[in-house]
Amino acid sequence: MTQRKSRLAKLTPPTLPVVLTRAKLFRVLDRAQTRPVTWITAPAGFGKTTLVASYLKARRRPVCWYRLDEGAADPATYARCKTELARWAGRSASVELQALAQTIRSR
Repeated sequence: MTQRKSRLAKLTPPTLPVVLTRAKLFRVLDRAQTRPVTWITAPAGFGKTTLVASYLKARRRPVCWYRLDEGAADPATYARCKTELARWAGRSASVELQALAQTIRSR
């Protein structure tokens, strides 16, 4: 019997159509792998989500996707998503997620 995995929309990477591979930006993201966090910023509609999703798919990287929106301010929604992410990532990642949450709350 296979276990049905619970997937929240906030935790599901977008489904992509066929997109242009952005080799130069992919190389920049490859170099960023040595850092704990990579921040990508641009105005709405410039392709940030498409870039990241296509990069992760092309590089076959594991992904822990979390969409920030108005619901992220709701503690119950945040707690449920954090639980799902910890379940996805495994027990060892749970401690890291708790540390991240503490860092976010202290800012």
